[in-house]
Amino acid sequence: MNDKTGKRTTQQERLIKGLGHCIRRKALTVLEERATRIGEIATFMKLGVSKVRYQVKELERLDLIEVVEEEKKRGVNQRFYRVVARPLISDRDWKAFDSPVREAISRGDFEALFDDASRSLQAGLFDRRPDRHLIRTPLCLDKRGCCNVAAIQNKALYAILHEEAASNQRRSESREQGIQTVAAMAFFQVPPRGG
Repeated sequence: MNDKTGKRTTQQERLIKGLGHCIRRKALTVLEERATRIGEIATFMKLGVSKVRYQVKELERLDLIEVVEEEKKRGVNQRFYRVVARPLISDRDWKAFDSPVREAISRGDFEALFDDASRSLQAGLFDRRPDRHLIRTPLCLDKRGCCNVAAIQNKALYAILHEEAASNQRRSESREQGIQTVAAMAFFQVPPRGG
């Protein structure tokens, strides 16, 4: 893909630009879950349609989202967008991001996670399933232990994504309706608690 100056941009550069703005990050979060219109994204974000439209068009220009359906409603073309591919950032790419970019992405991910958890709790869904999982485990590790835990979580993520693909296949054959869920993992350093 080429940018406005005609230079070739990498997936990492497009991802940085896409995730580098709070409205684009939140729009990507919505579009990861389902195909939807700009107006619905604006309503969800409690922002004006024109402000959201500009950022959604930027995501489309960056090839991070695509139009999957168009319909005419009251003489106006309505486009439904979805994420082209789930934006997974490799460890190598993550290390290449500047600290402010990493912090902005982390902040956006935590905001989305807190919003998801809040909506689930308010709807009475958080503890409805007996197989739901929530754990917080403080750890004290050496450098090798930190690397090992991060690797364990990476393996778990890919196993989860593999299971999602298998579930989608089973659902396409059985016509079973999907259960909307969120899987979240975090592993980060914290300052010691003051005593």
